[in-house]
Amino acid sequence: MLKAIAAFLPLVTIGALGRLSRGWERWLRRLTWIEALILTGYGLVLTAAGLLVQSGVIAPAANADRRALRWHAFLWDPWFLVWGLLVTIALVQGRRRRGGV
Repeated sequence: MLKAIAAFLPLVTIGALGRLSRGWERWLRRLTWIEALILTGYGLVLTAAGLLVQSGVIAPAANADRRALRWHAFLWDPWFLVWGLLVTIALVQGRRRRGGV
């Protein structure tokens, strides 16, 4: 449920699903910036850590599932980074279209 809300929040914020009152728009825009920061930070940290494990810089635990580590390093965690960056781009572009900075 939370991921579905996070997926639609940027669309509502930039007005792709209709216009909002000024008060709601400002509140949702701040919430969406928080979402963008969390997703980008989460994706960046976990992707970097996963790639460090895959390159041998960080040794995984002896009982670690190496297949799962590869999937996270090369697929799942980078998607969170991409998602966060796309939300950031949408917020910046939406602000420019509205006449902001």
